[in-house]
Amino acid sequence: MEVILTLVAVWLGYSIFIWFIGAVFGTTKAVVKSAVGKGSLSENLEYEFKGLGPFQIRIVEKNMWEEMGGAKDDPKYKVLVIEGRGLPSHSYKTHLGFVTSVLDDTGDEPAPIMSMMDGFKEKESGAYQHIVDAGKVESGYGYGGWGKVGGIFTSFLYPPEGGKRLLKIVFRIVNMDDFPNIHLGFCSEEDNGVIDTLVADASFYFDGNGFLETAENENEARSEIIKLAMSVAMADGSLDDSEGNAIKHWIKKAIAPFSGKKKEQFKKIYNDALRTSYQEAKSGDLSVSGAVERLEELAETPQKYEAIELCFEVMAADGVADENEIKKIKGIAEGLGLDFDEIEKLRDKHLVGMELSMEQASIETILNIDPNWSNEKTKKHLTVEFAKWNNRLNTLAEGQERENAQKMLDLIAEGRKKYA
Repeated sequence: MEVILTLVAVWLGYSIFIWFIGAVFGTTKAVVKSAVGKGSLSENLEYEFKGLGPFQIRIVEKNMWEEMGGAKDDPKYKVLVIEGRGLPSHSYKTHLGFVTSVLDDTGDEPAPIMSMMDGFKEKESGAYQHIVDAGKVESGYGYGGWGKVGGIFTSFLYPPEGGKRLLKIVFRIVNMDDFPNIHLGFCSEEDNGVIDTLVADASFYFDGNGFLETAENENEARSEIIKLAMSVAMADGSLDDSEGNAIKHWIKKAIAPFSGKKKEQFKKIYNDALRTSYQEAKSGDLSVSGAVERLEELAETPQKYEAIELCFEVMAADGVADENEIKKIKGIAEGLGLDFDEIEKLRDKHLVGMELSMEQASIETILNIDPNWSNEKTKKHLTVEFAKWNNRLNTLAEGQERENAQKMLDLIAEGRKKYA
């Protein structure tokens, strides 16, 4: 699966993020295949005399930066590795998955913790979640010793309030073919998709305001994000249903952590912003520069990348790469002062799933070529693009994404001819 670089990953750097994925999750499938009576001699003896008990977990704190040769005790790189051992309680061959959720247990009642990293979120709410697919496992198979089964990078976490937070880590072994309804980290005990539920405690310090404390500023910032997304949707002069639905889905995720009157209040604010921005875009009165300027004042870096991510989702909603939409997003990203390379990674992630045609967009727009570049710089850029997309082609399975990657290579070949 291609890594999605957004929000915190941009702060911490791509190489560190890759290390985290490999270090925390790299051994899961190998470990889960260890079976009773099929391990090493010492493991078999352990099984014979002790047997494997019910599945259990423990939390091991690690510092990625220290393991990579950096300074010790930097909380920004604190990782909570979940290790497990024992037997899951499934009674027949089952497609198992390990699902990690995190709740804030500091107050009277557990509360959801949001994630600032795509790929570590519930699809419908944005609450922290990570899923490890363990494959199909026979009953009676388990872990003879402690093995990695999940992990939490604390810098991805966005709690309700800042300061020291007590965490309730909820680890579920689930049936991937009957995936349970997990919402905001909570799940009914009666859900048949859950095989085992285990809970562990931890803590971390969040340096900043939580999402409940910053709601007022965030509301205004998100209203500006909706304006920018609408400007992309209306770049071709009309609002496609799929583009409007992409913005509505984003609003649904934004209000998911809240409840009661506050949730209804935020829902009204965002829906009003949606209606107003549509009317302004339709009449030609929507000020993109004004929205960018205001967002620059209100938002931290993660929220700016959140805005660009939504703009790309709107662009990709109708499945067609449109010249005006791509240019609009590029202008917004430049206005927010975001890193060119990181924006290109977000852009590529969406382009690979879209229809690419020179009828909708020029070679320069699709391949991100600046018309002011010299021929020499353009050719170097095309060489880099070729290496990137050729590597991507070799990792994709047969299907639409692989076909689109080949189209990108074809466009790069056209570009090389043009700028030869």
